[in-house]
Amino acid sequence: MIERGTEVAQVVWTPDEAIKRQANLTAFIEACGVADFDALEARSRADPEWFWRALLDHFELRFGTPYERLVDTSDGIAWARWCIGGTTNIVA
Repeated sequence: MIERGTEVAQVVWTPDEAIKRQANLTAFIEACGVADFDALEARSRADPEWFWRALLDHFELRFGTPYERLVDTSDGIAWARWCIGGTTNIVA
């Protein structure tokens, strides 16, 4: 059982070590230089801009026109705008 706040979830599958070593998430955690998933989550909450820039870089998302600013929350976090000024084609 895993408890997060008031929610409780039953774990129905846990990957073995070989699968964990090959996972994209494991590669991303290592590339970010953090110890584990919990450290990644903590850093992403403390610095969301760092997290999303690291994610875009790690997965090599290409922009036809580079973004000028990663995120704009001037209208509030619920209306965040991402990759301002940039254009991309996700299938490219």
